[in-house]
Amino acid sequence: MVSLIPQLYGYLNYLDNTSLKVAPVQNLPVIGQAKIGATYSDSSVNDTVKLSDLAEQVIDSPTPGTLYGANLSGHNLQGIDLTGVELDNANLAGANLNRAVLTNASLYRANLTGTSFFGTDLRGADLSATTGLSAEALVGARLSANTVLPFAVQLDLDALL
Repeated sequence: MVSLIPQLYGYLNYLDNTSLKVAPVQNLPVIGQAKIGATYSDSSVNDTVKLSDLAEQVIDSPTPGTLYGANLSGHNLQGIDLTGVELDNANLAGANLNRAVLTNASLYRANLTGTSFFGTDLRGADLSATTGLSAEALVGARLSANTVLPFAVQLDLDALL
């Protein structure tokens, strides 16, 4: 019987050695350094790396690892996992956050006008001082006792229940 473990390690090693890991400055073994958005070429390489607007905002964030003040207005973030991410002062107006995971995330003072949250996990999230959030927008979202809501939304939720 053939052991699968060496084959699995070989496959994972192959993936690790053949995948391009993207960073603001990417070291490439053939041509030195590549910067996001730039095109480089030589006899064996001719590639362009272009990240999404969201990815560039994460990399360019003044506070690494956060989306503080990010403009995500109108973005489709359905199903994204933003567990524990700081989205304070972010503009999420009209964003689709259906089925997203925002457990323990901070959305303090975020603009949530027209944002959809159906099926979104907001357990432990801080939604205090947000603008544009209504109780109706939270119908179908998963909340917990430690989800912090704006005062006006708490009153509206009591009326809906």
